Amino acid sequence: MRMISITVILCAVIAAGEAWAGSFTVIAVRNDASAVVLLDQNTGRKWEAAAGDAVDGWTVEEITADIVTLSRPGGGGLTLTTEIPVSPEPIAVPVTSAGSL
Repeated sequence: MRMISITVILCAVIAAGEAWAGSFTVIAVRNDASAVVLLDQNTGRKWEAAAGDAVDGWTVEEITADIVTLSRPGGGGLTLTTEIPVSPEPIAVPVTSAGSL
């Protein structure tokens, strides 16, 4: 029983590492949270997806104003799940001085 517990914990740690290996960031979420625009930081590729859509091997499970949840099948019958926080929109910084170009 102890060996099974250690194996399960080890698989969970490995799966968590793989789940975070994705390089997605959230660019935008529709106001009604019906779709999201994701950016793969490694490739620069963008996707617009709704819940249930597949994106580069991941399935969009849930979209909220704060978090986008993705999942994909993992080894040994595990399902890898990751939550990507929705970043707040960047704040514009006013220019206080300008030099000549």
